[in-house]
Amino acid sequence: MSTIVKKNIDPHSVIIDTNILFDSDKSNVVNDEFDRFWSEHAAEANLQLLIPEVVIGEILFQQTTAALKTLERANNSFTKLSSFTGGQFSHRASEARVKKEVKKRFEKWAKQKKYKKLITPVDSIDWKNMIESAIWRTPPFTHNDKKEEEEKGFRDALIMETVIEHSNSETGKKIVFITNDRVLREASEDRLKNDETFSAFETLDDFEAYLRLEKESLEQSFIKAVVIRASKKFFEKGNQNSLVYTGNLTNQLKEKFKNKFSNPERLVIEDSEDGFYSDGTWAPTGKGIFGVITRPQFQRIEGKNTYIWISKIKYTRTYEGQSAFDEELYEWTHEIFFDISWRSNITVNKRFTNMEIIDTKVIESKFEPSSDQ
Repeated sequence: MSTIVKKNIDPHSVIIDTNILFDSDKSNVVNDEFDRFWSEHAAEANLQLLIPEVVIGEILFQQTTAALKTLERANNSFTKLSSFTGGQFSHRASEARVKKEVKKRFEKWAKQKKYKKLITPVDSIDWKNMIESAIWRTPPFTHNDKKEEEEKGFRDALIMETVIEHSNSETGKKIVFITNDRVLREASEDRLKNDETFSAFETLDDFEAYLRLEKESLEQSFIKAVVIRASKKFFEKGNQNSLVYTGNLTNQLKEKFKNKFSNPERLVIEDSEDGFYSDGTWAPTGKGIFGVITRPQFQRIEGKNTYIWISKIKYTRTYEGQSAFDEELYEWTHEIFFDISWRSNITVNKRFTNMEIIDTKVIESKFEPSSDQ
């Protein structure tokens, strides 16, 4: 009989994409969520932080650009001050100094995390193949059907090649790549589909769920198979045996949280612009849609083989309302986020049995202008 238990937990090399570190507040080196995650898990789970040089470059560019805009505003303020007084006022900050200090701040943060920079493998990249992929928009290259002039993917392709090069050369560690870019993540998984030591995750929450499975001392092959199967067992379009269908989940949510689905205008923040709403009445423009946001996140094992999971669901419905200010029609979107707790027995052969929903909770509900306005 095959075993699903191993003797000890292996170290992990964790490769991070820019979007996992990004923070809109450039006074922070990275977002607080990542710092909290790393503080809680790095030592306990034996994690090493690896950052591709392209990711470092993107972060430095974003932060330097924001800093230089602030410098420009400061220069304009000093110029205006000089015009008021007739005297010359200035400061010591320069573009070169700003760039230097931004880089210095990032390197200080990274060294505290004991990071390793991954150099782009320029010499080993198949440039002819990459050019072909760019021309034909093969993942991770993409294009916008509505705006054909828009395309992206070159930096993503460099990051992917860096991940692949490191995965092929690393021994003795499991490789984890975290990115919320679906195209990049799936392209990387496809290129490394035969590498049992490689795993890719969309969010830090997904990786944290994986670490919980690791703490149960389960074999890597079992963990990967179970996480993939858990997604399909919870929901697979058209599969009436998946839990969303057998548990009649959408009707459960509509019945239990009936008040959350109606009158979304009550969620409008109080300081919204006066006169935007005529009488607070909004008409739906289509049906509400439920969608699974991420893979199921493992929570714990109860008894011998009962696995507890949380799946995240989002409900979306668009509404149209008229402004009393300009009599124009505006589209707003109502979103409700749910956490669905469920369990299943799992055998050593990775079979899911006795699946059932344990609990459902509303995590957040909001009503805001649609993003394309």
